[in-house]
Amino acid sequence: MKTMVHCRFEHGVIGVLLIVIWVLLTSPQENRSFRSPSAPSNTEPESKTSSTTASDKDSGCVPHIPSPVLSDPSILSHSAVINALDELNCRFPNVLEDDRDGVSVAIVHASAGRIYSFNHGYKRLNESEKIYSGSTSISTQGNSFELIDGDSIFRIASITKMFTVLETLVLSKNSHAKKGRFRLTLDTRVKDLLPQFSLDNAFEDDVNEITLAMLGSHRAGLERDTGLFLVENLYNITYPPRRREILRSSFEVENVRESADEHPIHPSSKLEQVGARREFEWPPQGDRPLFPKRSRQSFLDKLKHSDHVWRVGEMASYSNSGFNVLAYALESFERQRKGESLPFRKLVERDILTPLNMSHSFLGPIPSHLLEYITTPNLYNVVDLDMSEADDGAGGMFSSTNDLSVLLQKVLLSQNPALISAPQRQAWLRPSFPIADGNTAVGIPWEIGTLSEIDDAPTYQVYSKGGALPGHYSQISLIPELEYGIATLVAIGSSQEESDVGASNQTSPSSINSLAHSILAPAILEAYHDVLERRYAGTYVAQQPSQVSGIAEIVFSKGMLVLRKLVGNEVDVLLRLDQLFWMEVGKGDRKYGDGAKLWGTGYDNIFRAAPRAGCSWGAFDPYQTTSGIGLDKIVFEVDESDQQQLIYEPLNLRLTRVRR
Repeated sequence: MKTMVHCRFEHGVIGVLLIVIWVLLTSPQENRSFRSPSAPSNTEPESKTSSTTASDKDSGCVPHIPSPVLSDPSILSHSAVINALDELNCRFPNVLEDDRDGVSVAIVHASAGRIYSFNHGYKRLNESEKIYSGSTSISTQGNSFELIDGDSIFRIASITKMFTVLETLVLSKNSHAKKGRFRLTLDTRVKDLLPQFSLDNAFEDDVNEITLAMLGSHRAGLERDTGLFLVENLYNITYPPRRREILRSSFEVENVRESADEHPIHPSSKLEQVGARREFEWPPQGDRPLFPKRSRQSFLDKLKHSDHVWRVGEMASYSNSGFNVLAYALESFERQRKGESLPFRKLVERDILTPLNMSHSFLGPIPSHLLEYITTPNLYNVVDLDMSEADDGAGGMFSSTNDLSVLLQKVLLSQNPALISAPQRQAWLRPSFPIADGNTAVGIPWEIGTLSEIDDAPTYQVYSKGGALPGHYSQISLIPELEYGIATLVAIGSSQEESDVGASNQTSPSSINSLAHSILAPAILEAYHDVLERRYAGTYVAQQPSQVSGIAEIVFSKGMLVLRKLVGNEVDVLLRLDQLFWMEVGKGDRKYGDGAKLWGTGYDNIFRAAPRAGCSWGAFDPYQTTSGIGLDKIVFEVDESDQQQLIYEPLNLRLTRVRR
């Protein structure tokens, strides 16, 4: 079912080679500044003051891009970024596992919002007689098959958890902005907000230690899906599933039991056969839903008598139950603070969706005016299921890539985020629990991986949140240090029968996002590097007779700014830093002999200089003047004549760039 798309490039291979050869032959060797993440170059000479080359010293520890460069609008017009987006446009169709799948992708940058969209397939995948066409819709046998676009609405399943955590942060910020005794933080204990939350008596000590952050990072030890997907009998399990399988749900209907003749329990079964349970068909049909209606209290009652999977904080273990409890705790907090009882879905609408104008996102039943935007998978699905409010916090939300683009830009990527404060966002985008493989981690509620294949770059953490409900798959993924992110939503086009026999190839949102990161991250980084070099690299000298004499040299090397020289009034600053260090430990190799790499501080145009060797966070601000100014502090400023200046306060230096 998969159709390969072959990219067509503007120039032939021979033509490209001829252009490259011509450039190499006609460019002076000393002026070449071409850099590629896959082909790094370093024209700096080896240091004569150290036994280790500058290249060796730099390896493995490249500073992140400083904030002023991230917001430079020229990034998106850089040829590397334009070419990367063109390549993605060419390669995305080949990532689709089935041409029948409905897919919507949006790529977002902090400076401009959505910068790229890819949409494929039809909204109503469960209707037959589809004809594939480039038109916006096509009709056959009286049916209308509208193509998916950025406003098409999908179930986003567990991406809902990201909204649940965001609602926690919004309520926290609001509670601290107003005077009063009700204050909320991620470290607030659940019991303080929700006294009725309890576990079996054997775990009562543990329940008092559970915080909102533990719920949000799956570290509370709660079971995955309280009262759902229960197995009474392992003996009769068959695959593909019979029309009536033995998975059961413990909610909604009291005192209902199927006939023992219809589903006999093997006499040797050691599993408890709990009463008041009701079987549901697989796939669920009719009045036997996958997610039956249940109240908050019935959920909490069931949780109280369930096993505690892990000791609190011991392990990150995926828990939808924990996010339901988190949503209840937020409802309870708002009731205590304002005296009004709003369900979680109304809190999200009030505090997130409405302020961000996310008009194609909602929890609860589908609003009538949005029915035309809903995507319906061909595979068994729960599109029209109105989940109970008790399950909203874990996975009840619908959204579109256009709406998720707004959330990405305004909340997760912008240097001045909407709804929450910058320190809140910074604390949010951090790992909470490292996984044993050493490469992945769990956040609140992030699934965190790494992107480390780019030369001359740090290892970037990729923050993702995926979601899956029958027929709908989704993932939102971002690299905060590069200020871009991706939202991908998928509706499955194959049938349930194909899936049951393994004949269904289903498109993976994570595969799409991984491809996008592998192509786009190096391109964006190359654009950032060009801006970084253009802004700061060069030779700086004192131009006014009244100024302290001095000179500074900054070069761009292996993905970073390097302060090669800083001299003021005949004082060699880099040598002085080494001498101060020797006073403590005795004379040794020079730490600053090859220069110092410049680290952005988060403040515009303010850097700290650190030794090029290693990646020690203990190397910053080692010495200060008596007035409290760090000897490693470097400040840049653009004067009235639009000239770049370097300021070094300990020597009262103000130097002007005279050449790049």
